[in-house]
Amino acid sequence: KTRYGWLVFYHAINAQDLTKYRAGAMLLDLNDPTKILYRLKAPILEPSEDYENNGFKAGVVYITGAVVKEGLLLIYYGAADSFVSVSYAPLDEFLSVLIQEEKPKLRRGLLK
Repeated sequence: KTRYGWLVFYHAINAQDLTKYRAGAMLLDLNDPTKILYRLKAPILEPSEDYENNGFKAGVVYITGAVVKEGLLLIYYGAADSFVSVSYAPLDEFLSVLIQEEKPKLRRGLLK
């Protein structure tokens, strides 16, 4: 829950490229979560790193959870069904860019 609405992450494939599994984000209305306020047209996360494209299921990223700690949005995700990783960005910056319907910049880090 954010001050702008419910922040929801999802994953899907693109009909033009069935080989990659990507993650997206949207904001839903706080009072009526069936109403989409903002939804990015581009994925926020797609397999581009070696550990996301090599493993049990190559070319796959899928968000498994997210937390906010000290103003930082931490997005945990599976990579190639072989690794767990985290992407992160300042929450306020992430939401501001999402509301402008631009792709938020996420930093990545591999958890071992």
